[in-house]
Amino acid sequence: MGYTHYWNIKQPLEPEKFKAFAEDVKKIKSATSVKCGIVANQYEVVVNGPCESLVIQLNDSGFDFCKTNRYDYDVVVTATLLLAKRHFADAILLSSDGGETGFAMAKPLYEKITGEEFTGRATETGGVLSEEELYHMANTGRA
Repeated sequence: MGYTHYWNIKQPLEPEKFKAFAEDVKKIKSATSVKCGIVANQYEVVVNGPCESLVIQLNDSGFDFCKTNRYDYDVVVTATLLLAKRHFADAILLSSDGGETGFAMAKPLYEKITGEEFTGRATETGGVLSEEELYHMANTGRA
């Protein structure tokens, strides 16, 4: 498959929190020298890189993922996910093929953007699907 990060949106995302999330994501451009495309507005956040794009939209729900294969933009994807966790707390669950260490490189970038240390766990039970669900997703396009 490839090195991948996952998220599971468990509750509707609040529009005001989504706007604040998008504003934080916009700060990534000036906080890192990693080259990738970032679109962030009140309706969606998109991080484009050489593998797959991370896309989180205001009206999203359920499970999604972004395969980065550990390309340079991986740090932007994982920082974006940490920012999502900051703004949406329990409404979003995160996980990574790298486990907790999959988010280690993103924590300094998160701190640079927010001015605060990320002290919680990034990965959680429920953020990733079972092998059976992943097999179903691979054969049907989505879970």
